[in-house]
Amino acid sequence: MEAYQAYPLYDYIQLTKSSSVGTSVEEAKGIYTFNIPAGFYQSNQRSSVATVEACVGSVSIDHTQATVDTLNVGLVSPTPSNANTTDNSTTTAPILISFDNVGLTTGRQGQYQQEGIAYQIPARPSVIKIMFFEDGAGTNQSSMGAIVSDFIVNLKFKYYDPIKTSVGLGNQYTPTL
Repeated sequence: MEAYQAYPLYDYIQLTKSSSVGTSVEEAKGIYTFNIPAGFYQSNQRSSVATVEACVGSVSIDHTQATVDTLNVGLVSPTPSNANTTDNSTTTAPILISFDNVGLTTGRQGQYQQEGIAYQIPARPSVIKIMFFEDGAGTNQSSMGAIVSDFIVNLKFKYYDPIKTSVGLGNQYTPTL
């Protein structure tokens, strides 16, 4: 039996470029901020233990700005508690979704990720911040906002039973002497 059983309901939110409330300086770098209204979530009675993942998305690229092959969308805020890099880098946001071959054709591109990565976050965040970036060391990052002409990213919030989660984690704990 899985220790982290989810409640039967999820919350979903659709993020679009036009709904971002970020600063023009951040958006020029491909960083977008979204305020989530207090009444958005189905219930504040749900668990404080949650994961978030991207279920689907699309992006439009302005090919006159740069040549981009793979474009990633990372979760900047809230900071996931279960995401690290092998070099302990704090500069790259954990990837929610990747768009592949965006530089090969024009127009919208579907997502090509086979499995959604679920990041553990505090439940019901009031602000979500995402960042578009290429593979590698931030190539074109200063002009990423001009490269990404439009996007839609759908996020799925999954809630866990806090009692079963505590029991499951407690059963996995082995004291060291």
